[in-house]
Amino acid sequence: MRNPNVRVRSKQANEINLVERLLGQLGIIPDGHLMPRDRPDVVMHVGGHWIGIEVTVLHPDASTSNRGSPLRCQEECSTRNPSTPVVGMFITADPSPALNDIIRDKVCKAMTYQRPEGGKLWLLVACAIPGIGRGGSTYVLPGRLADVLPNSSSVLKNSRFARVYVHAIMNNEVWEWTQDSDWVQLSEGQASTARTSRPYSSADDVDDMKYTEALLQTQCNDETVLDAQIQKALADIRQPVK
Repeated sequence: MRNPNVRVRSKQANEINLVERLLGQLGIIPDGHLMPRDRPDVVMHVGGHWIGIEVTVLHPDASTSNRGSPLRCQEECSTRNPSTPVVGMFITADPSPALNDIIRDKVCKAMTYQRPEGGKLWLLVACAIPGIGRGGSTYVLPGRLADVLPNSSSVLKNSRFARVYVHAIMNNEVWEWTQDSDWVQLSEGQASTARTSRPYSSADDVDDMKYTEALLQTQCNDETVLDAQIQKALADIRQPVK
């Protein structure tokens, strides 16, 4: 019998890897290491702020009726048995049912998650993941996400997630949703900033002089000033794909 602890460690390593891929695309560098947890799956600190990330993988052919993803089973069987002949796979053209099921499930589960005061919850849905045993069952046709993602906006609006990302890795697509804006596709190495009620934000167009003056006035004790400068730097590199 396979050791269940090995499966847990493998799952956590995969979740960390998926978050690292996303952060690389967004150009976000966390403070220190990513920490594997449970509910949410990964915890990191950015600019001194706690962010918990729930990580899940999209299998477009999965549904409640077939109890999972047949393509995933097919790929895993081929991986475990190298002698099995390689056969073609029929990719599911419409990922919307599976995607909507995932988002509804994660929205419900996140209602019970614990987070520190001021902390944020993110959701990462990964798909089109390269690698043996995953590429076919997680694949989404390029450009398809633009058609199906808007259907999830109403469910997410009432969720505890501050941001949601859908990352189609092989397609080099990153989509972002926030409580203040609908879905937008981000180009490589670019990120957006969440609008907040902080006294300083990216919308204030805080320049370096004002930033220095604000630090002096607060004796460097107001972390919202530092956070504003971080948010401004991220905003400066934002350029949604048209």
